[in-house]
Amino acid sequence: MKTYPVVVDMSDPTKLALFATENGSASLSMRLFIAVIKKANEILRRSDGTLYRRLSDLAEYKVPASEVPDQHGVSSKDVVIDVQTGLWVRIFLPPASTDKVSNGMANMENMCEALDNATEAKRRIIFYIHGGGFAIMGANVAIFDQFCRSLCRESEAVVISVNYRRSPEHRFPVAHDDCYAALEWLEGVKGDVFKPHKLDLSRCVLMGDSAGANIVHHVGAKWGALTHPRNLSVSAHVLLFPFFGGEERTPTEHRMQNKALLINLENSDWHWRAYLPPGSNRDHPVCNVVGPNAPVLSSLQLPRSLITVAEFDILKDRQLQYAQGLVQASKPVRLLYYRGGVHSFHVLGDKKLGSCLLSDIVAFIEDKQSLHQPCQCHES
Repeated sequence: MKTYPVVVDMSDPTKLALFATENGSASLSMRLFIAVIKKANEILRRSDGTLYRRLSDLAEYKVPASEVPDQHGVSSKDVVIDVQTGLWVRIFLPPASTDKVSNGMANMENMCEALDNATEAKRRIIFYIHGGGFAIMGANVAIFDQFCRSLCRESEAVVISVNYRRSPEHRFPVAHDDCYAALEWLEGVKGDVFKPHKLDLSRCVLMGDSAGANIVHHVGAKWGALTHPRNLSVSAHVLLFPFFGGEERTPTEHRMQNKALLINLENSDWHWRAYLPPGSNRDHPVCNVVGPNAPVLSSLQLPRSLITVAEFDILKDRQLQYAQGLVQASKPVRLLYYRGGVHSFHVLGDKKLGSCLLSDIVAFIEDKQSLHQPCQCHES
């Protein structure tokens, strides 16, 4: 049976009905893989709100950066941007070539000219902010390194993955501040960090998954509120399965609390307690972005946004509420619903849906009409 990511018209009750049900199930291999991840997460989390950090770091399969290009020509390097805090980023650089060069050119003179032009062309920047409930994972974890490599290859953009400090050792607003500091660093960076490429600071994209998508909203809003002249402009937000919450349980949270995949109420509540300031509840504005304590979305300067939602994600009502809030605030937004998907499936080995998601992201970033007809996927 064929299935497609659904472009959700938030005024269409038929499309909104997707959020009220879960038909079928994720693949057996995905469910087994997620069961292992959930069990490991349970072992790492202490009931007192602390984490077995050393064990957590050992459990995460990390890979080094490599300035030697991979088979697709993508190279990477790690750059420390704040020695005092230890904040660093992993930069992914696309090959300095054009389609004509990659397809082969008979004329050596034309090939050299194309290479020169490619070197001089300014590249879009994509900031990628990884997920992990603010407490785990990092820019050097293999699944995020691989996704950023694929994103760099498909978008031909320079990708900057931020390795922010994590909770519970570093509570709000540390992770958000670290990612904001990375934007400030990029605006003022000098030297040959990005050679052979030149950067186009006028079309920076903020992208993140789960907790990283939460950070995208808040950091993007803070950057948009700046009134002084700046070189770096954020042209789009991409929020993949954003980690939002609230005190009041949603219908999906009630319905899926005993059958949720990857994220359930118990572990999401733990991660919020570990990150929010002591004494705060889940209606804190960093968690409940459409709640009573959050700024009204219409008051924020936000660029066009892409929000992705997975069928088997207990957070999907929160994500819909955010998208609807953007619509009501007259902010440009596109919402994609992936049937058969689980939270953050793009880094969990779902190659079919992951390929679709990557194509949809690139189409959105490049503002292509193809996004109106999302790529075709097949259920396993």
